[in-house]
Amino acid sequence: MKLHKPIGPPSISSAPEPKAATRAFASLLVITYLWVLLTPFVPAISIAGMKRFNLLTENFVAWALQQPVPSMYNFANEGVLIPESLEEQAVLIPTNHFPTRHYTFELRSGFGPWLPQVLITNSIYQGRTVSARHLITERPGGGTKMELVLKK
Repeated sequence: MKLHKPIGPPSISSAPEPKAATRAFASLLVITYLWVLLTPFVPAISIAGMKRFNLLTENFVAWALQQPVPSMYNFANEGVLIPESLEEQAVLIPTNHFPTRHYTFELRSGFGPWLPQVLITNSIYQGRTVSARHLITERPGGGTKMELVLKK
């Protein structure tokens, strides 16, 4: 009588070791999950997130490390794009997840002859606010240029 091997999933002891890429991806998921969970409790994390939404992150590495965090875990974002001469009369309006992206990429073609303009953005979370003012001017030779003029 010939015995057959049982059919079914392999036992845990015979499962192959996860590859380095799998371990790296799992680590990224855990770090992202912890980032989201700690946001309400660690002010440095929430401030870093708000800076991300206002294009105020100090360096590329800090910005890149936050990219796996889903945009839905954001803050009360608001902003307005207005002619520079009307900056003091600005009324901020709620915007999407990335106020700077909304105004600089989605509305970029609407600048027309109304340059220079000021992009004012705020992110608010648990009583903390991160604000930025970016000046958008015409670039010599065509196009536009955006530069940070105020952050707080």
